Amino acid sequence: MFDDYKYQRMRSALPANDPMHAVLGPLEHRDFVREFTRDGGPLAGLSMAAAIPVYTALKAAGLLKARSPASWDEIFAGYEGLFSGLRDRRKPPQQERPQYASSANN
Repeated sequence: MFDDYKYQRMRSALPANDPMHAVLGPLEHRDFVREFTRDGGPLAGLSMAAAIPVYTALKAAGLLKARSPASWDEIFAGYEGLFSGLRDRRKPPQQERPQYASSANN
């Protein structure tokens, strides 16, 4: 099971000028886009496909206040999250089996 907010919690515990933001930023972006796409479906994925490069360009231009610098890693991690979210959406839900079920009961 994914912890969708793990990297966000890690980053919020760091000081604003910590260089680890550049490392954790792309991971947080990947997880955000994966969750958004998984929960929102193909239309959410389509909007994210357009938003990822625009967001990074706005950060690079200094028009957005951000904790991490704009980077190619951020863009690639965003698209990785996009495809992962769409893939997760296509998987059938896992059915939990009783802990002590025997093969005779199945």
